[in-house]
Amino acid sequence: MRINLIDKNRREEWEFYVRRRVTIFIASASLILVVGFSAIFLFWGKSVNNILDKQELPSVERDIDQERVSALNNEISFLNSSLSSSRVIASTVPVIAEMIPDEVHILYLKFTRESNAVSIRGTSDSRSGFLKLKQSLEQNDNFYDVYLPMSSVTQQTDIEFTISFKMKNKDSNE
Repeated sequence: MRINLIDKNRREEWEFYVRRRVTIFIASASLILVVGFSAIFLFWGKSVNNILDKQELPSVERDIDQERVSALNNEISFLNSSLSSSRVIASTVPVIAEMIPDEVHILYLKFTRESNAVSIRGTSDSRSGFLKLKQSLEQNDNFYDVYLPMSSVTQQTDIEFTISFKMKNKDSNE
């Protein structure tokens, strides 16, 4: 048998008081734990960063980084030269297209960046057609060393030919 010495109203107040105290205790303990762990992690993180900042990279890692930098610089250099070559080609193709007579049909155009050489392979309905093309290329100030194999000149009609020439650099006087 249980005997309650506290009346019902007082008992409810007491339970409310106990619950409130327990809640405040749990909240305070949680706050202390969070602040404490945060401080520990913050201090530990700074300590690790300070240690890492003070350490020097081994020479092997520095060499690898230098190799990566060199490789990236080479890639950038290649891309820059390719871009400038693309600009040269883009400005040159319309010039060449204007020189092509109606009886000449271009099958292949090749540009070699290292030597600024252009090779055109095509067909011509007549010998005079591709000779006009050759003469136009020779008269243009942007091109030099125009070469047409003699074997192309021997036929009269339905001629397959390859003509090659070099483009002058804009920044040099070749």
